[in-house]
This record gives sequence, C-alpha cells and structure tokens, in this order.
Amino acid sequence: MRRHFGFYLSLMVVLSLLSACSGTPVKYYASDACLVKKGETTKKDILALFGQPNSVENRPDGSECWHYYNVKEDLMGKIPYLGEKLAKKEIETIKIEFTGEVASNCYYTVKEELR
Repeated sequence: MRRHFGFYLSLMVVLSLLSACSGTPVKYYASDACLVKKGETTKKDILALFGQPNSVENRPDGSECWHYYNVKEDLMGKIPYLGEKLAKKEIETIKIEFTGEVASNCYYTVKEELR
C-alpha cells in the first residue's frame, strides 16, 4: 500500500506541474503581423489569425482600426514585494487599419517598461 501511495503522489505532482504549463496560449505577434497583406487580408482572416481585437476605433472617414495588445512580464514580476519594483514588462501592439473589409495598413510595435 505504501508503495502505491508514493507512485500516486508522484503522479499527482507531475500532473499538477504539467497543468501549470497549460495556461494562456503564447502569442507571437511579431511573426503573425507579417502575415497581414495590405489590400488582401480581410477582417475575417484577421479574426481567424488573432481573434477578437482588444479595442476597435471607428474613424470619422468610415475606416476602422483594430488594436491587439500582448503583455509579457519577466519572472522577476512573480517575486512578492520586490517584483513590483524590479520587473520588466514588454508590451507588443498590433494596429490594423481597414478600408471596408480589407486591411489597408498594419503596424507592429514593442515597448519595454520598467516598473
């Protein structure tokens, strides 16, 4: 019985560690932004590639601009108390402008911030 307990305990530890790795999917905005082709890529294509935008800007001229943000924090941010002061944060932004149903421009930026 004791031997089985050790096996099941080890199995539970391994499974819990693996489930911790299955959080939010990793986004690779830099490479995905390259897939947006001006005058060709449609809103439907963008939704399939990136999902729903974080924000939508309706402009006076009738065009639309979709904004996507991805925030990455380094491991220092996980340290209680010190992490708030020492962590770096990287913010990736994709801005896609549409004329009608087709992308007319795509901008990718990265901004690094210290807290």
